[in-house]
Amino acid sequence: MANPSLDKDMFFRRIKRLYAAWKDGEVGTDDSFSKMDCLLSAVGTDFDEDEDRVYSKSTALQTWLFGYELLDTIMLVAEDSINFLASKNKIEFLKKVENQNFEDTGVPSVKLFVRDRTDEDKANFGKLIKVMKQSKKGKTLGVFSKENYPGAFMDAWRAALKNESFDTVDVSAAAAYVMCPKEDSEIITIKKACLISVDVFTKYLKDQIMEIIDSDKKVIHSKLAESVDGAIINDIMRVEICYPTIIQSGGNYSLKFSAVSDKNTTLHFGVIVCSLGARYKCYCSNIVRTLLVNPTKAIEENYNFLLQLEEEILKKLVAGTKISTVYEAGIKFVEDKKPEMLNHLTKNFGFAMGIEFKESSLLLDPKIHAVAKKGMVFNVNVGLENLANLDATDKEGKSYALFIGDTVIVNEGQPATNLTPSKKNVRNIATYVKDEEDEEEEESGKENDLVKQDTLILSQNKGNPKLKNLYIWPNIVIRKMTGGLEAHTNGFRYTSVCGDKVDILYNNIKNAFFQPCDGEVIILLHFHLKHAIMFGKKKHVDVQFYQHMHDRDDLAAEQSERELRHKLNTAFRSFCEKVESVTKQEIEFDTPFRDLGFFGAPYRSTVLLQPTSGCLVNLTERPPFVITLEDVELVHFERVQFHLKNFDLIFVFKDYHRKVAKVNAIPMNMLDHVKEWLKSCDILYSEGVHLNWTKIMKTITDDPEGFFDSGGWSFLNPESDAENDDSEEEELDRI
Repeated sequence: MANPSLDKDMFFRRIKRLYAAWKDGEVGTDDSFSKMDCLLSAVGTDFDEDEDRVYSKSTALQTWLFGYELLDTIMLVAEDSINFLASKNKIEFLKKVENQNFEDTGVPSVKLFVRDRTDEDKANFGKLIKVMKQSKKGKTLGVFSKENYPGAFMDAWRAALKNESFDTVDVSAAAAYVMCPKEDSEIITIKKACLISVDVFTKYLKDQIMEIIDSDKKVIHSKLAESVDGAIINDIMRVEICYPTIIQSGGNYSLKFSAVSDKNTTLHFGVIVCSLGARYKCYCSNIVRTLLVNPTKAIEENYNFLLQLEEEILKKLVAGTKISTVYEAGIKFVEDKKPEMLNHLTKNFGFAMGIEFKESSLLLDPKIHAVAKKGMVFNVNVGLENLANLDATDKEGKSYALFIGDTVIVNEGQPATNLTPSKKNVRNIATYVKDEEDEEEEESGKENDLVKQDTLILSQNKGNPKLKNLYIWPNIVIRKMTGGLEAHTNGFRYTSVCGDKVDILYNNIKNAFFQPCDGEVIILLHFHLKHAIMFGKKKHVDVQFYQHMHDRDDLAAEQSERELRHKLNTAFRSFCEKVESVTKQEIEFDTPFRDLGFFGAPYRSTVLLQPTSGCLVNLTERPPFVITLEDVELVHFERVQFHLKNFDLIFVFKDYHRKVAKVNAIPMNMLDHVKEWLKSCDILYSEGVHLNWTKIMKTITDDPEGFFDSGGWSFLNPESDAENDDSEEEELDRI
């Protein structure tokens, strides 16, 4: 470590919590602190580098108090003093907390002892033993019983203690409960660890697996897992793995974090369970995801049930609730919804986590009656094992398991917050692979359906508007890669770093959008097309080019986010202005009005919908949502009732053959806001009950004249009747 510095205020604030818990005696449901006369923590040399990471309560306590691990150090917390025995350099590090007054700190004074190798620390050991005997009754040492550090220093210390008659009591659980509620600075660190875990899964591991599937490669589980570990570890940033990454597939599953990725079998394209965790500045995070390849309906149903179970657990994991109560609520949910899954459930639903990856004394299981506190961090994970896939066509696919997990933080009065919110709905984690013959036939049909585009005319002008280092969505190939976007004579060309090209002609662009990165995690250009274009073996009418705001380098550099946002906004805005100029306004970029936005669910999840001058859009979630207002004939409000929290919005298009668009679950407090926005856009709207729009639109397309002769849209207005002679517009544009 380069010039480490001890945060004196943090040390005294936290050691004071330890003394307060000792004074109370009972911590959570553990009374071991009441039995000890002093607390002893002895750390020796580090464990063999070839071994998996070994966590210990002593080093966790050190990290919690100092921000660093101190090897070959003895700490003795006594009734009237806090004592340290270590090398000269470590004592220098600790000198900040020496000679402080009880009135200022609220805890006894700190005494520092420098190791003396001339007598192999016999005198120092004698001083510490004297302090032990003078602390309270002087009989019982509070220790972390499972620890047995190697090294000559620890051997000598244990030999010195053997000559005494101290009793010991294991205080591991009590110490863990004291350290579990996290301070704001700890939460910030854990959130950064979570960001790394999510990034490695979504931007590396998931892409790697998709590429393996797409290329039909044979890759051994352990090799893939090792590559993920390499993607996580960064010594300069103090990023390490919490445990070796676990990749499992092909019928052999163990839903434990002690499991090992198989060194002999290759990835099976069926159910793939992935577990990984990044540790940043000694604080742990974890994410577990299951990827599905060609899942059956039964597998999808079981997976969705698992998602619901996790949500139920997070709802119950609230400050003040017994941990056993949270577990029991999860079990009751399974009993009520899918009792046949009880025998397939994992034994517990996770555990507390922090500096140590797994706190065994705080498992989410029926035996732990301690109360969850605000700021506690849990690794919530739920799994189903030994499930049978009756539709499997190969031996490896006949048995499968499902496993999901997230790092969450306990709140006061509301559900636990997910700190690893990588999308995990079926549509986000499932992929569907077709047979080659079917694929060729389908692609041939798609190409025949495409509207023929003009040929892109390349401009040799060196001053063409350009943007570099852009990702494209949808991906050209499975793995994401960057490229450059350049404006030419009659269209744009995107060229990836591998040379793949996508052309978008100006005359095929229906709507062009520029969304700055203010309040967003990406900055983007989005093109909504008149006719689909073909790339990546699929047809697309929405194409997006974007850059991320938060890369791993930002975490390391801690550079000014405001400056970065300004730089990106300026570059993208300049590109848009140049394009508008060279195309003589044939292409004009529309920008969403964030202040006019409202939340709703156009697909499965709730997103922020933002009006532009001519559209309603959500461009940051996948798939994007774009409605061009000039295509809309009217909007109908459904489920507008005072006792409901949400309402739905139906967009009926001028092209009656086009399926209506529906936005669900808009908060009721946004009702007037949405109506005012529609009025400002001169769009007619109505309000009423839930309707069968498929049937209505078929009636219209079967006999358009008959529909309007019989009153047209007037039936949508509940106040209309047969004698109402008002015009259609007056009927619709009421309120």
